[in-house]
Amino acid sequence: MSASEEPQVSMSASEEPQVSMSASGQPVAAASQDGAPRFSHIGAAAIVFGGLAAAGVVVGVLWSFLAPGVHGAIADTRDNGRVFVHLGNQADNFFVGTTLLVGMAAVVAVIAAAAVWQWRAHRGPMMVGALTLGSLACSAVAAGVGAVLVRLRYGALDIAGASLDTGHRIKYVVQAPAVFYGHTEAQIAVTLALAPCLAAVVYMFCVVACARDDLDAWPPAPVPEYRAPVLVPPTEGANSTA
Repeated sequence: MSASEEPQVSMSASEEPQVSMSASGQPVAAASQDGAPRFSHIGAAAIVFGGLAAAGVVVGVLWSFLAPGVHGAIADTRDNGRVFVHLGNQADNFFVGTTLLVGMAAVVAVIAAAAVWQWRAHRGPMMVGALTLGSLACSAVAAGVGAVLVRLRYGALDIAGASLDTGHRIKYVVQAPAVFYGHTEAQIAVTLALAPCLAAVVYMFCVVACARDDLDAWPPAPVPEYRAPVLVPPTEGANSTA
């Protein structure tokens, strides 16, 4: 039996190979398993969150050394009272110290957003969520660590219990800088929310600039396979108007 005379075995509908089709009816190529990421999306999100939280510790330590103290003076009054005043414009250092902390956390958030975007396989909503929450954790940890370290460095200001030197009615002191712009919940929220907002905005711009709908993440979206049309040569003697 020649090759042209080989028997054709019919296949049932359940045995026919299934080809994925797009909404327009075009066959699509299935995603290859080659190049799969080492970590799952949840694992990658946990790494980003933990890394940003650890970066908050570094930010808090650096801030405690860079933030300027607030110089002031404690003086006795004639009626045996105590007063405390800031020297010159030293009260502005409260704002300077808080802005320095917020700025350092914001720089970390922006750099982290750009770095996380380079982790191509894990681009998507879960990663931007981990980036935002991680930046918030970075700000909170930096504020907590910084507050503890400056408290240990400068101590607590006790106006009534301050001991003045003999023969002196004025004592110069240095007050610890502040980590928040105020003590209300709104002021604390604004201080902590700036860094995660900047991280989300930077990631958003990266998403907008990406040319692919799937952000080139894993798993890649099926790509339609466009097949060239088959041209059938005309048959001699065929009537095209028939």
